[in-house]
Amino acid sequence: MRQSIKIIYWSLIVIAWFIVAIHSLPYDILIASTMLVFVIFFVLVFVWVSERLTT
Repeated sequence: MRQSIKIIYWSLIVIAWFIVAIHSLPYDILIASTMLVFVIFFVLVFVWVSERLTT
Protein backbone atom coordinates (compact mmCIF):
# COMPACT_ATOMS: atom_id res chain seq x y z
CA MET A 1 0.00 0.00 0.00
CA ARG A 2 2.78 2.42 0.92
CA GLN A 3 4.65 1.68 -2.33
CA SER A 4 1.64 2.52 -4.51
CA ILE A 5 1.14 5.80 -2.62
CA LYS A 6 4.78 6.67 -3.31
CA ILE A 7 4.31 5.87 -7.03
CA ILE A 8 1.22 8.11 -7.19
CA TYR A 9 3.14 10.87 -5.36
CA TRP A 10 6.05 10.81 -7.80
CA SER A 11 3.70 10.58 -10.79
CA LEU A 12 1.95 13.77 -9.62
CA ILE A 13 5.32 15.51 -9.27
CA VAL A 14 6.30 14.50 -12.81
CA ILE A 15 2.93 15.62 -14.21
CA ALA A 16 3.22 18.94 -12.37
CA TRP A 17 6.76 19.42 -13.74
CA PHE A 18 5.45 18.66 -17.23
CA ILE A 19 2.68 21.27 -16.93
CA VAL A 20 5.14 23.90 -15.66
CA ALA A 21 7.59 23.10 -18.47
CA ILE A 22 4.83 23.41 -21.08
CA HIS A 23 3.78 26.83 -19.77
CA SER A 24 7.35 28.12 -19.46
CA LEU A 25 8.30 27.20 -23.02
CA PRO A 26 7.02 28.78 -26.24
CA TYR A 27 4.20 26.44 -27.15
CA ASP A 28 5.16 23.95 -29.86
CA ILE A 29 2.96 20.90 -30.38
CA LEU A 30 5.88 18.74 -31.49
CA ILE A 31 7.94 19.51 -28.37
CA ALA A 32 4.87 19.13 -26.17
CA SER A 33 3.92 15.74 -27.57
CA THR A 34 7.51 14.50 -27.35
CA MET A 35 7.74 15.57 -23.71
CA LEU A 36 4.38 13.95 -22.96
CA VAL A 37 5.52 10.63 -24.46
CA PHE A 38 8.76 10.85 -22.45
CA VAL A 39 6.87 11.52 -19.21
CA ILE A 40 4.47 8.61 -19.79
CA PHE A 41 7.39 6.31 -20.63
CA PHE A 42 9.28 7.43 -17.52
CA VAL A 43 6.28 6.79 -15.25
CA LEU A 44 5.67 3.34 -16.75
CA VAL A 45 9.32 2.35 -16.35
CA PHE A 46 9.35 3.69 -12.78
CA VAL A 47 6.25 1.68 -11.87
CA TRP A 48 7.68 -1.47 -13.50
CA VAL A 49 11.03 -1.14 -11.71
CA SER A 50 9.29 -0.51 -8.39
CA GLU A 51 7.16 -3.63 -8.80
CA ARG A 52 10.23 -5.68 -9.73
CA LEU A 53 12.11 -4.46 -6.64
CA THR A 54 9.27 -5.10 -4.21
CA THR A 55 8.40 -8.63 -5.41
